[in-house]
Amino acid sequence: KECLEDLIIKVRDFLKSDLKLDLHPKKIHLQHYTKGVKFLGVLIKPNRMYIATRTKGNFYAAIAKQSGIVDNHSPTKEGKDAFLCSMNSYLGIMRQYKSYNLRRNMVIKYLSSWWRNYVYLDANVTKFVMRLYRRGPESKS
Repeated sequence: KECLEDLIIKVRDFLKSDLKLDLHPKKIHLQHYTKGVKFLGVLIKPNRMYIATRTKGNFYAAIAKQSGIVDNHSPTKEGKDAFLCSMNSYLGIMRQYKSYNLRRNMVIKYLSSWWRNYVYLDANVTKFVMRLYRRGPESKS
């Protein structure tokens, strides 16, 4: 632990002198390497990376928001585009990691079925694609 604390001083000096950056004094936390490091929405552990709990929660909140929008009214073209941007952003981040079942289950379980009239998921559950035509009530697939 003492060795790491000495390295913090050297890193702080390097950042200050060469890069003109400061480390926040209250945001340095030493912990065992097996607990991993959270970085850019991912928990990085030795030999594996996991989607961070916060990222999963934010994805769930985005799905809930989009499902709530269609409960109140039919979205405009801009609303549908916003849906694609929001959902595809999360799916794009999550597809980089082993999260196929998580993505599929969250979309199937929580996304309003109304959206299936306008968009579909590609085979790998990596992005939503706008349908060229709107499915009618007679379509069952």
